[in-house]
Amino acid sequence: MALLGSPDFYGRFGFRESTAYGVTSPDARWGGYFQVRTLSAHEPSMRGVFTYAEPFARL
Repeated sequence: MALLGSPDFYGRFGFRESTAYGVTSPDARWGGYFQVRTLSAHEPSMRGVFTYAEPFARL
């Protein structure tokens, strides 16, 4: 699960900076505001650049 938001707010819900899991944000300017929270099916090999589903990428 990924989001763009305040680390102070979303940290309490288990979100961490995406780079802690080897995930790179689509925009480097987002820095620590791009966060992820792992789900039960998470595998450490799931790394790389995050991409949005095509309908959201059109924005």
